Amino acid sequence: MLDGDVQLATVRADLPRPDLAALGMGNGRHGFTMSFSPTIFPFARHTLHVRRARDGVDIPGSPRVWEKAGSGLDRSTRSYVTGLFQAEAAVAKTIDDINFALSFAVDQLRTLLVRHQELASETNAPNLGELASLLDAAAPSQWVAAAGQSISTKYPPVQLPVFERPLVSVIVPVYGKFQLTYDCIKSIAENLPETSFEVIVVDDCSKDETILASLVFGGSVRVLRNDTNLGFVKGCNRGAEHARGEYLFFLNNDTLVKPGWLDELVKTFANVPNVGIAGSKLLFGDGSLQEVGGIIWRMGDGWNWGRNGNPEEPRFSYLRDADYVSGAALMIPTALFRQLDGFDLHFAPAYYEDTDLCFRVRQAGHRVVVQPTSVVVHLEGQTSGTSVTGSGMKRYQAVNHRKFFDRWKNVLATHRFNAQQPELECERPVKKRALFIDESVPTPDQDAGSNAAVQHIKSLMRLGYKVTFIPADNMAKISPYTEALQAIGVECVYYPFYWSVEEYFRKNQQLIDLVYLHRFNNGTKYAGMVRRHQPNARVLYNVADLHYLRMEREAELTSDAQLAQRAAAIRLEELSAIQAVDATIVHSGVEKEVLAGVAPRANVHVVPWTYTLRPVRTPAEQRKGVVFVGVTDTPLMWTPPNGWSKRSCPWSGARLQIFP
Repeated sequence: MLDGDVQLATVRADLPRPDLAALGMGNGRHGFTMSFSPTIFPFARHTLHVRRARDGVDIPGSPRVWEKAGSGLDRSTRSYVTGLFQAEAAVAKTIDDINFALSFAVDQLRTLLVRHQELASETNAPNLGELASLLDAAAPSQWVAAAGQSISTKYPPVQLPVFERPLVSVIVPVYGKFQLTYDCIKSIAENLPETSFEVIVVDDCSKDETILASLVFGGSVRVLRNDTNLGFVKGCNRGAEHARGEYLFFLNNDTLVKPGWLDELVKTFANVPNVGIAGSKLLFGDGSLQEVGGIIWRMGDGWNWGRNGNPEEPRFSYLRDADYVSGAALMIPTALFRQLDGFDLHFAPAYYEDTDLCFRVRQAGHRVVVQPTSVVVHLEGQTSGTSVTGSGMKRYQAVNHRKFFDRWKNVLATHRFNAQQPELECERPVKKRALFIDESVPTPDQDAGSNAAVQHIKSLMRLGYKVTFIPADNMAKISPYTEALQAIGVECVYYPFYWSVEEYFRKNQQLIDLVYLHRFNNGTKYAGMVRRHQPNARVLYNVADLHYLRMEREAELTSDAQLAQRAAAIRLEELSAIQAVDATIVHSGVEKEVLAGVAPRANVHVVPWTYTLRPVRTPAEQRKGVVFVGVTDTPLMWTPPNGWSKRSCPWSGARLQIFP
């Protein structure tokens, strides 16, 4: 076999050919087969001859012309050449060992760069900037040094940490606009998360400096260059195929990440039940709100909820279920993404693929949420423009709008039409609303009452309530405690957007099903206000502890007449609040018995304090003593070992045994 005049191989023609045997041509063993690596055929056009070795005569049907579609640098060819260079690099011990291969590579690069500059001049296409002036360097080492200096001057190298087993694979699809890509990766380096991660840049046949991205980005950044321009949808799917992480985070290259951008999304999957997709709060470059989740109306058209608003406003700052979250910053478990076969090619090359994925995830029984504690700046329109009527990529937004509507019109039939009551549409899954009023934002790591408050807030959420929290005494947003509530889906009301509880009741137009009043001050102060503004709401009062009882005991022990008088006044206020609400919560059976005697008609329930179990870190052999803190209806009895002391103290009618 020859390719033109170049002999490729010689092979014996002695394989059985049943068709020849049937024709009586000898014994029929005149067949042959040959296979070649595609790297043998690097050119587009070949004239293949099959010739008898004994006399040099072509067999019938030879020669044949074979034209190869596309570039000769196909995947197999590149793989072969890549292997050669990797082998050279692996065995090199000195610079001299590698200079020959480097010289060869630079010569080929010069050839390509010269032609690139010629084509750029002819078509007014983007060129490779200062690299053009480096083509006449005398030696490969000088050229490499000069090219490296040119790139590093404009784009200093960005090195990200390397993790053997990344938890998250950050997939950044790109097409040109290298400055955007560089700024995006640089922002990741400046806001490194605690979560282990990798970055996969999917280059969709860019024609600018993106070609040299591998020289700029290092560490955990991998650059995949597509053979052909695949478009956004296929590019994202290809990046997902190469991902090693348990989660995929799709991130547009026209973005800048902020502190907490990745960790907060990972925590969402750990702390919020049944999440299938979580997206970030997106800001414009000027810091105003671009969107915090989206609304899809009945005809399939979409809204960016909160657009141009204040990103600090309470209604834009808590986790909530959304119709969709933007693919500009979207996280999904890798297994779920692959189970759903990724972004649907029905929406290729781009637009509505993220919305469709959100609807399919919800159809599979999972939640789609937006997590405002994860913040990303999105420079909207920098990659695909903003016009849907032109000839650019943005036109597919209108094309795929129709495709999306046709697929999901039965689901969309339950949605309102465009702009109708967006404050309800933005949280469509909400069926019941609870208002939780306490003195201040709970600090569960500092006091037991706050822990009880947080646990009861979570219990209300598990019962299906959307919870709004008001810190009645100071109306303050206190970090990180306010953000901790917002991150699990609690709407927190605070100054300067609200000045008081009464202002909230006046401004709020939505019906509240339940109002939870925590502690004495709030129970006595706001029960009547709730009845005026929300007459149909059920009111629940958690006493935390019985103030009047504690004061009465102190007055008795200290023989303080003024304190006894004050205790009597508090007793009247407290019992009045208990009798005015629909139900009262106490934390011990003793308190329930006390209230049964003084307020027999009150609806009182015992709800114990709850705590999250924490693992014991100190080995047993290093621990000493026994400590028990709690309240029971009967004395605690235990016989201490010799040498231990024992003392008792009364507490709420029970006995606490302490064994130091």
